[in-house]
Amino acid sequence: MSPADESGFFRPGSVRACVAAVMTAVLAGAAPAAEKTSRDDPQLKILLRLFPSADANGDGILTESEAKTYYQKVQAEKAQPGGAKKTQFKNLERKTVMVAMRDGVKLATEVLVPPGVGPWPAVVVRTPYGRDQAATALFAAALVMPCGVVTQDMRGLHDSEGRFNFFRDDIDDGYDTVEWVARQPWCNGKVAITGGSGPGIAAKLAMISKPPHLAAAATTVAASSPYLYAAYHGGVLRQNMHDRWLRERGVRVEEWPKPRTMAFDKAEQARTLAANAQDNRVALYDVGGWYDIFLQSALDDFVAMRPRGKVRVVVGGFGHGPLEGLKYPADARPPDRTFEWLTFWLIDAGQNVAAWPAIVYYLMGDTMNLGAPGNAWKQAQTWPIPNTPRSYYLTGEGRLEVQPPRSEDASLGYSYDPKDPVPTIGGANLYLPKGPMDQRPLKDRKDILRFTSRPLLEPMEVTGKVLLELHVSTDVPDTTFMAKVIDVYPNGYEALVVDSAMMARYWQGLDKPAPLEKGKVYKLTIDLWSTALVFDRGHRVAVHVAGSNSPRYEVHPNSYAPVMSYDSAPVANNAVHVSARHPSRLILPVIAPGVGKDFDIKKLTR
Repeated sequence: MSPADESGFFRPGSVRACVAAVMTAVLAGAAPAAEKTSRDDPQLKILLRLFPSADANGDGILTESEAKTYYQKVQAEKAQPGGAKKTQFKNLERKTVMVAMRDGVKLATEVLVPPGVGPWPAVVVRTPYGRDQAATALFAAALVMPCGVVTQDMRGLHDSEGRFNFFRDDIDDGYDTVEWVARQPWCNGKVAITGGSGPGIAAKLAMISKPPHLAAAATTVAASSPYLYAAYHGGVLRQNMHDRWLRERGVRVEEWPKPRTMAFDKAEQARTLAANAQDNRVALYDVGGWYDIFLQSALDDFVAMRPRGKVRVVVGGFGHGPLEGLKYPADARPPDRTFEWLTFWLIDAGQNVAAWPAIVYYLMGDTMNLGAPGNAWKQAQTWPIPNTPRSYYLTGEGRLEVQPPRSEDASLGYSYDPKDPVPTIGGANLYLPKGPMDQRPLKDRKDILRFTSRPLLEPMEVTGKVLLELHVSTDVPDTTFMAKVIDVYPNGYEALVVDSAMMARYWQGLDKPAPLEKGKVYKLTIDLWSTALVFDRGHRVAVHVAGSNSPRYEVHPNSYAPVMSYDSAPVANNAVHVSARHPSRLILPVIAPGVGKDFDIKKLTR
């Protein structure tokens, strides 16, 4: 949920569809023998429309040389005090308005209106990172579509009034903002909302409120519930992301007492897009990544919105920033088609977005073997795609076997000490190193249970949600269980595929916490979210189980009642049961050979 940076995961509106594309032409290097002009180059056509004064000789044709000269002039102007804002917005009517929400709190709002005769449709970005930054990113859209652009500081942040309460107010604030925009004399009543990461969360929360004039939304790496898809996994706080992000917003974070929990009740469930999909007319284009911190939201929101048909989702092989560990091909991240989606729904400009597949996803594969299956784009019309759940049972010998256990009483134990947590290595992180990182640095720790399959005789495609059913017991009233699924390469590299957590008190469900009895066996189902990966021939599937994964997740003090320190935190003696009576198993959605249609990602074009 960080603001825009070199990682490129905050892509509000048409940044990469317009500005970056145009400037790429300007910065392309020496002109070829036959110089490009706006007669035949679409990027130069856009640049000429945006900045007609770049046509130095006034002949109505912009050459590449003229574009480069103009760009150098712009850069020189921007270097002067106040020059950047003057240069960027000189063709737009711009004003700042304090817009009152239903409770009287006023939010700082930037309004950019293109020159000419309106009324115009509008694109809205609500952001925790500063409305000026969002306006800068979207100014090209205002001229190219054309449309009005409205950017707004969330309440309690930057110049807005009120107190920021981790997106608690953004369902209502999103509704009020969209409807305020629709009432403006320059607006024709068609409004879209967009954003990536934090602004994307705000966009999805606005969708939940169903504003009558909200026609479309385009989001990237965003969650439709900041609690169910962002702050917590299985009731366990994602501490590093949650605490640091709030502190960067100027919010005071109270780390104690622990464990920190919240009420995952029916009211919270009602604040999701899935619970508000019926009669939701908003057309949604959503982009996620298999290693993104909000990944599952994109898929669940697609399933919820799919009956209406106005939803498209693209899931690539990337995360919330650059991945570390294995390196997937450059095209594992899709092109940005936000601009095309919004243009279609706001002005019906002939973009053929209706022909896009309902879901496009990147099927990851072995990155060390160029001839291995996978590392290709696929398409589908429904989710999940047809699959056969395959169980891998955990055994007392540390194996994963397809046959259920026969032993009547078998278990493996480990001790979890809150004062010595297992360090985080990779996964779907924000600030921490992220991606399919090698887990072998943890090989000497005794507080991790490891289960490994036999080498695969044939490639195995796994696409969909991954679950781990654990039968566990402990000698403390509450603790946490961490799970990882790993792709073990023939050379020993242990690539993290998915990982998640669960607080044991939620064994009956997130809305029914209860303490555990010492020694009693409980069944926990850990939701590891989804993936799309081919485990290649000769690879092995592994499961790792531990009591901690820090600082990704908050370290649990092994108590049910909150405590103020780890000083008196006991060591939890945990056991995973692997018997016929209590069979613990990994459940993988296995795809039959030939299922899954290939897709040329270049078809998502203008």
